[in-house]
Amino acid sequence: TIIVPSTLKVSPTSVTPGSGVTLAGSGFTPYATIQVVAITVGGVSLNTQAISLDTNGSFTHIFRFTTGWKGAYDIIVTDSSGKRASATVTVIVPATLSVSSTSVAPGSAVTLAGSGFTPYGTISVGAITVGGVILNKQAISLNVDGGFTYVFNFTPGWKGTYDIVVTDSVGKRASTTVTVTVPATLSVNPTSVPIGSPVT
Repeated sequence: TIIVPSTLKVSPTSVTPGSGVTLAGSGFTPYATIQVVAITVGGVSLNTQAISLDTNGSFTHIFRFTTGWKGAYDIIVTDSSGKRASATVTVIVPATLSVSSTSVAPGSAVTLAGSGFTPYGTISVGAITVGGVILNKQAISLNVDGGFTYVFNFTPGWKGTYDIVVTDSVGKRASTTVTVTVPATLSVNPTSVPIGSPVT
């Protein structure tokens, strides 16, 4: 008797939360069933409906990882006859970057907040740039979630819209945009004059 081993493939093998994943199985029991909850991801039941296998013991199933999944997981499928196969998928949370205000005046404090970078990683000196200019003069340690905050000021002379780019020590990168708006000013000379005198 020739026993065909069951196999399981995922496509793609590396995904972000919300992305579609196709699960393709073959070599399971022909015409058997994959019962409800018989597909697990990291021990969590995935399928809420039974899946019928075809004449070759094959099937396809599409699902999505919702927000909150992060890391590598084993996907295990067991059919109604007990044949089993597994595959691995990695959920990658993209790094994000935000500023406390997207429009600021020179001299105003700006808080830069990052998340989804490498847990316990580092943002090296010079790895935060604004318009291509190095911003951070000291390294920044990332927390357990790959997050950080950094406060800085735009000094006089900055004006316009700039890309802020952050890259951690493993190469994860995120960017955001901030606009530096120089407020309009008005002056008179002299500031105290008799009625009828010219003022510039």
